[in-house]
Amino acid sequence: MIPYLHLSKLIATKGHTVSFISTPRNISRLPKTPSSSDNNLSINFVSLPLPLVDNLPNNAEAITDVPETHIGYLKKAFDGLSKPFSKFLETSKPDWIVYDILHYWVPPIAEKLSVRRAIFCTFTASSIIIINGPSSTMIQGRDPRKTVEDLIAPPPWVPFETNIVYRPFEAKRIMEYPTAEPEWIQLLSKIQGKPVIPIALLPATTTDDMEDDDDDDDKTWLEIRGWLDRQRAKSVVYVALGTEVTVSDKEIQGLGNGLELCGLPFFRTLRKASVFLPDEFEE
Repeated sequence: MIPYLHLSKLIATKGHTVSFISTPRNISRLPKTPSSSDNNLSINFVSLPLPLVDNLPNNAEAITDVPETHIGYLKKAFDGLSKPFSKFLETSKPDWIVYDILHYWVPPIAEKLSVRRAIFCTFTASSIIIINGPSSTMIQGRDPRKTVEDLIAPPPWVPFETNIVYRPFEAKRIMEYPTAEPEWIQLLSKIQGKPVIPIALLPATTTDDMEDDDDDDDKTWLEIRGWLDRQRAKSVVYVALGTEVTVSDKEIQGLGNGLELCGLPFFRTLRKASVFLPDEFEE
């Protein structure tokens, strides 16, 4: 959702009016956005209540709200947003819809209302190709990869040599729970039969009004920035698992031990303050 918010700001800086559509709780989780009058940005946040679905906990609106076994119920609930979304489009009549990769019900709605559309995907082109493959193949259920061994080798639709494949533990997980960029981007465009436009990093901080997420008065951020400024140029690696990833306490401890064993300076943030780490870890 954060990349979508950044993209919305960038589009709004060009003078366009943006309707940012999501569910109430998810919108409330977003960082505070400056008012339009302060930054000449026209961004309207539109809340569509998530339909009730059996086995889905109350107030569950994101993957972080449910265990992995319940993600399917969450997706089913999101499918129920198609009707209220369609009604919103009928009244707002936008020029474009920029939507997430999971909302497969958007294209037929947009087609019916003659609204142009584009998928904004935060994956790399290589990831999309390895995971999804050609639409014609996947829609017909003809994915030739049926075993773990199939997934740890490049898929048949990649015509060049590559070592970008699933690792065995990833392949096993996928089987349990079914769910070099220039050449990959060209291949993705060819496979999907649509233009693919790489957007690089967001936000592109070229104007003062794009700096609103950074608060220089925040002591924590000042300490972090000071630490970063003391490191050698190009020596820091940023690792983010994303808010959709559910990590067990054991995995968090394992990641921490791995960072410690590398012998290099690092800092990490934990969303769960209750996670146990060794006493000497902070040092």
